[in-house]
This record gives sequence, structure tokens and C-alpha cells, in this order.
Amino acid sequence: MSLITDLTNIPQREKGGSTALDRLDFQTTFGLDELLRRHVAPGNYGIAFEFHDDIVVLDDVGNPGSITTYQLKTDKSKKWTIARLTSRKAEPGTNKKGPSIAAKMYDNRVKFGHRVQEVYFVSNQPCDFIDQDKYPCSFSNGSPDSVSEFEAAMKAEIPAFKDVDTKLFHYDQTSFGLNEYSNYILGRIVNFLADHCSVQECNHRAFYLGVYDQCRNKSKFLKDVVSYDQLIAAKFVARNDFDQWINDLKLSLKTRPKWSSVQASNSGYTFQELAPIRIQWRNYEAMQFSTDFINLALWKKEVRKRLDQPSVAYSSIKMMIDTESEALKDTAKLRFGHYDRTFVQAALLYEYLANE
Repeated sequence: MSLITDLTNIPQREKGGSTALDRLDFQTTFGLDELLRRHVAPGNYGIAFEFHDDIVVLDDVGNPGSITTYQLKTDKSKKWTIARLTSRKAEPGTNKKGPSIAAKMYDNRVKFGHRVQEVYFVSNQPCDFIDQDKYPCSFSNGSPDSVSEFEAAMKAEIPAFKDVDTKLFHYDQTSFGLNEYSNYILGRIVNFLADHCSVQECNHRAFYLGVYDQCRNKSKFLKDVVSYDQLIAAKFVARNDFDQWINDLKLSLKTRPKWSSVQASNSGYTFQELAPIRIQWRNYEAMQFSTDFINLALWKKEVRKRLDQPSVAYSSIKMMIDTESEALKDTAKLRFGHYDRTFVQAALLYEYLANE
């Protein structure tokens, strides 16, 4: 079977409850950090959030051939040991022991075979069996005693485990701590936009929050997915997605109309009608710098579609704005949480003149 078929059809391992919000933020930060790292390298990567593992990376989202998985755990102070990674706790309400952390990681190899090339254990804390200056590296880089301990424990739990499988396991420590991941990833995005996209001045925080929210939304429960395309849309962020967000950002920096262009446009509105629209124009203008960037970009695309392909031939700008503002009522509720007709009129005027 192809990897595309397996990814679409193989069920995920059951999870014991929802992921705590702080841990979810930690996972999302790591996933976004990994996205930035892979985006500057060749490859049509795809990064999934909470799909078979905390983070899963495909080498080529269009034609996947290999998988890398990441299991993330945080700890306030304790180092990770072979014993902690291979210990098994009794399942709630039973005397049966559940799988160890390492066994859960190895389960992806069982499911997807040799297409899983590396399984990573990642934490904010170091481990005690590999020197920190070697991270990231395979467990096989640990001391001979630790490697033997790991292999013995894995064979006891999974009889099919072979010594050579130890090379599959990798350890890494995050570049950020438990209390600093927000500032860390914001700084990474600022540097990325400056160094690789020639974007020096913009609302970096709005862009960061928008991208972060898109990544975090991918962690939601997966359901009603019957095709690979639906799976990619539901769980993955791919190179094309991030390229599109960057292009949307660059476009927004180029098109900022001034209110004076409304007054000079023969819009068809009276002075009294324009007065409340002008107030909302200022609110919408401020939103370009302070709101969820991705959500705003999706709104702009829908507006652009309506303005570029109007359903009728309008005789005036006023007629177009008034009619389309009603047509966009549901979209406004979705993107802004409510519908304010005057605000939508101002937003439509802004976008219409931004592309004139």
C-alpha cells in the first residue's frame, strides 16, 4: 500500500483525554519552529499537529515517501532517563500496564514500516544518557550501558524490537523554555521575515498570532476525513500554505488607501452617509495592524472575489458597496464575530480602493 493510503486509513492511537493548554502551546511553538527551519531548506514539506504523534513531518506532502515523528514532553526540572522513557504505568482501573513512552514512539514504525525514518523525543530538559553538545542525535550515541539498558527494556515490552532499531530513536532539546516560548517564536518570525522575505517593517505580532492560530487549529480532533486531500487540509501546514501567508502579508503592506481617495472617488454617498463610514474606515484601517492576520487575509480574499466578479452590473460605487455588504453578512460574522453594516461598508470601500 502507498503511504498516502496508509496515512488516510490507518487509525490513530487512542489518547487518554485532551491535551493541556500549556502543553498544546509548547507543541505548537515547536511545530512552528520546525516549519521555519524547513521552509529555508528545499522540499515540499508538510507538518501535522496531533496526528499519530504530537508533530509529524512528511518529506513531500504531494508525494510522501518518508515520515519523521516527534513526541514532546515538558518537565520543570528533572532530566530524562532510560528508565523514565521505558517505564510502564498501570492503566486506570486495571492491573494491565500501558505502553511506555518509547513504545508509543515505536508504534509509528509498526504502523508505517520503514517509511518512518526517525522518531524524536523532544523536551525542554536534557537527558542523562547523551551529552548535550551532541543533540539532536540518535539514542545510539549514548553510553554503551544506556544503549544496552534501552534495548533490553524495549525487547521486554516489544519482542519484535531489534538492536538496529535503536538508531531510529533520536533525542533533542528545545531552544526555548517553558516560560519563554511566545517571545522566542515571535523573534524567530521577525528574523525569518527580515532575512528570507525582505520584510523589515510590519505588524510582526499580528502575523505571528495568525500563523500560530492556524497551526494550533490543526491540533483539533480529526473526523469525517475520507481522502488524502481532506487529511492534508485538516491536519497539515505545508510549504504552499506558508508561502501564501507570506504573500498575503506582502500584499497588505503595498495596498493602503487613504480616506481622501473616498472623497475623490464620486462614490455616490452623501456627506451625511459618509460620516459614520469614515469612523468605521479608521477602525478597519487600524485592524490591518492589530488583528489576526490570517483571519483578515481570508476575509480580504472573500471580499476580493465579490468585488472582482459582481453578480450584477452596478451603476455606482454606492450601489455595489451597499449590495455586497449585505451579501457578506455571514462572512463578516464568521471572521469578526458579528455583523455591523457600516463597518462592512467601510471595509468594502477600503478594499475596493486598495485595488484601484
